[in-house]
Amino acid sequence: MKGRIPFAVLLRAQVAWVVLFLLLINAPIFALVRPYDPVVVMGEQLTSFLGMPVNELYVYVLKNGQWQQIPFQVDERDGGEYFGAKDGALDSTDVICFLAADMGDSAQDFQWIGDNESLTHVRYQIAAADTSETIPQKVYAYIYSSSTLVLDPNLLSYMSYVAPPADAFNDTIKGQSYTFAHSADEGIPNHLALATSVGGSGQDIMDRWKIRLEGKAFGFLTYTVSEEELQVTSVLVKVGRIRVIRKTLYNLSGLLSESLSLTTFFYPNFSRISTGNQNLTSDYGVELLRQSTDYNANMAGGLFHNTNNPNVPIDGQADRMNPELTVPGTNWFMVQHNTHGTVATVVDVPQIGQTQSLFFVDNDTADPNDTGDKLSYGDSGVLVTSNVAIVGTFGLETATYFLGPNHNPAVGDTLAKYFDEPLQVNVMARQFVVPVELAFFSGRYVHEPVEGVLLEWATETETNNLGFGVERKTEPTGKWGELGFLPGAGTSVEPKKYSYLDRESDPGEYTYRLKQTDTDGSFVYSKQVSVAVNMPGSFVLWQNYPNPFNPSTSIPLFIPADYNGTVTARIFNTLGQQVRLLHDDILETGRHEIEWDGLDDAGQAVVSGVYIYSIEAGGMVAQRRMIKLE
Repeated sequence: MKGRIPFAVLLRAQVAWVVLFLLLINAPIFALVRPYDPVVVMGEQLTSFLGMPVNELYVYVLKNGQWQQIPFQVDERDGGEYFGAKDGALDSTDVICFLAADMGDSAQDFQWIGDNESLTHVRYQIAAADTSETIPQKVYAYIYSSSTLVLDPNLLSYMSYVAPPADAFNDTIKGQSYTFAHSADEGIPNHLALATSVGGSGQDIMDRWKIRLEGKAFGFLTYTVSEEELQVTSVLVKVGRIRVIRKTLYNLSGLLSESLSLTTFFYPNFSRISTGNQNLTSDYGVELLRQSTDYNANMAGGLFHNTNNPNVPIDGQADRMNPELTVPGTNWFMVQHNTHGTVATVVDVPQIGQTQSLFFVDNDTADPNDTGDKLSYGDSGVLVTSNVAIVGTFGLETATYFLGPNHNPAVGDTLAKYFDEPLQVNVMARQFVVPVELAFFSGRYVHEPVEGVLLEWATETETNNLGFGVERKTEPTGKWGELGFLPGAGTSVEPKKYSYLDRESDPGEYTYRLKQTDTDGSFVYSKQVSVAVNMPGSFVLWQNYPNPFNPSTSIPLFIPADYNGTVTARIFNTLGQQVRLLHDDILETGRHEIEWDGLDDAGQAVVSGVYIYSIEAGGMVAQRRMIKLE
């Protein structure tokens, strides 16, 4: 007896899982392409935030030393069900997700967003590591809780959704790189266009998903099942910035008491479905399972690739193919068109049935036994066959990537590698820690004992403090320059005092800041202080520096505006004998420094001891002492 028989005779609940298996093999699903990976964090990993309002959670990243919000979404779940009741509070089964591509740099515990309330809570550091690389790469994001924060109105929403008309199921999901839609009656995917933003044409390239299920019920009743026997009862949708979750409820024709559901996670550049482990018994006599995606005539002129079949033309003509797959294992295949773009699928093929092989049909002649438009352009997927009933426990996870044109087929191997080695995500609660508790930071201009800008600061405690860089700028919009570096105390709970004298200070306005650096190289800036250096009204001779010195020193002095005569600078020993004439000429108004190299008038190095330097200008004579060391 050959032909179709009532499903009530053939199928029970387990057959629903067979159909689910077939729906998955070529479905657009979660892809581990690194720029597009989602990072998913469970509520149970954020124990300190449990019970807090979900609308008071925010995700920040640190990039180039600046904090910024990134797009994210919180999916509330009721007992693990995405479409259950919401209570507005974070529960252990709720999910927070965002994109790895938006993540940033690692932040030290003292680097915090500018929100006081968030300081009263921990924050959660989310680290995502790409372990597929020889040197694993990490990116970071931080989840904060605060009632005083507001959502950045400029945050992107990567996803959009167009609901179907009443009593229909032809809804549309749009990501960054694709538009994906379903048929009105069956809710079966039948439209895929790759966006112009990734180099696609924006034209529909899909005929539909196709499934086949064949066997002998009770050992003698031959049957064939296709996707046309699926009856959609409802579609549930949750739309967010990062993903659209679509749950479709099906009944099998002729057996309204038997149903199945299929939940798809659509992300900006891919989607994901995973069945978990399911059991197929011998009661149904299943001997053939097939699922594929058939494309339309727009894909003519494109190419099909997989590991064993590179550069197969999609032209509506039959091709000789190598059907071998890696079983069990990860396999990939892709269709590629220079105008319309690329669709790459990665699937983990389980060890079920006697043979597992590539399914591929290219036929531009109408086949009355086919579904959809009855034609086949690069119709590709997975075929499982057996001479006896297929039995066993199996699970299926598949990934499809929506890419632009002209991708090297080697990208399939890369995608399969990413599929097998997903990002590793680590969640850690972190408390705000002050590495250096700065008690004060001030600056003032001093004349004695040495002229310059004196900067003073003190710390209450220090943790892993390498030291302080002293930075200065002279214009409000000028560049900062480092004047010097003072070592810190490392780790200390005792107050510490520091000072730095900026002697290179001509009259004007100066702005200073401290760059506190940790032992791991991270740093943070202090507040800024401004100091005015005023022009003296008379001659000034300041203390030399360094003092004591060896071999040379600088002698700073100031010439007032009302003097334009000769300035004489001399060095004397303690007996009053001249050792060196340093200068005997006119100096312009302003601050000057006269260098002494430690030599006498004969060019010989002077001995160590006390020396007197003297400045004579008009009737003014000023003297100071200095010490030379061996």
